[in-house]
Amino acid sequence: MTPAVKEFRTVLICDNTWLIEQKTIYSQTLMYLLSGTEKSLLIDTGMPTRAPFGELVGSLTNLPVEAAVTHGHFDHIGNAELWPRVWLHERDAETAAAHADRNFLAEILAGELPPILFRLLRGIAEKLIEVKAPREYAHFGDGHVFNLGGREIEVIPTPGHTPGSVCFLDRARGLIFSGDSCCDWGILLHMPQSLGAETYMASAKRLLELQKAGAFARNYPGHHGYPADKDCPRMYAECAEGIVKGSIKPAYNRFKSRYEAKHEKILITLPHFL
Repeated sequence: MTPAVKEFRTVLICDNTWLIEQKTIYSQTLMYLLSGTEKSLLIDTGMPTRAPFGELVGSLTNLPVEAAVTHGHFDHIGNAELWPRVWLHERDAETAAAHADRNFLAEILAGELPPILFRLLRGIAEKLIEVKAPREYAHFGDGHVFNLGGREIEVIPTPGHTPGSVCFLDRARGLIFSGDSCCDWGILLHMPQSLGAETYMASAKRLLELQKAGAFARNYPGHHGYPADKDCPRMYAECAEGIVKGSIKPAYNRFKSRYEAKHEKILITLPHFL
């Protein structure tokens, strides 16, 4: 039986595939546990928590669990220390190292919030940045395949949000797990280590091509609604292409000191120094 952990809820989304939602007053993160006949794969490790997250994952499967992350941001590697080895794309090694550094994360949070609000929320912010890295990161490259025993999970490179952002594709079940590369609300390209709209445009088009070819029918992202809107790959590809070609003009957001380009219901957030 799955233990009751206030911060988490689990949903069986199809055979041997669980969604794990971590929800607090300040964040919402989605993780996934995929099982084959020989082992299970945990996609992302969530925000740092003092809750018994490892026990929760262990209650869902009696198979050995490997952990892999869609990218190296702190809200995806937050509980990586629970696994002796965590898989990460080789191009995100620098990002993951930075996001395990408290001073670096404090600077990011201070930059994202007005000074007064940051001071008021400092106690919460301290909990957000309690990231502890695993003893070892194992690095994969583009096209890596995780064989879980009768179930293959393909790595799809989607650089943009970070250099090593990836999605995990389960062709047999028509599922893709997209991390922060294709959520309902928007994608952040203004973060340290983020790449430009042109790089992300190629990633969004890659996802759209896979969708059109029937590789996946449902997209389970790292945040917000699930599954994500089926039109997300198209909307992101069109928005990124519009930015690159100049037909979509980002608007300056003075409150957050960054630019936001809108297309239909999604946003692409860009650096303020454009």
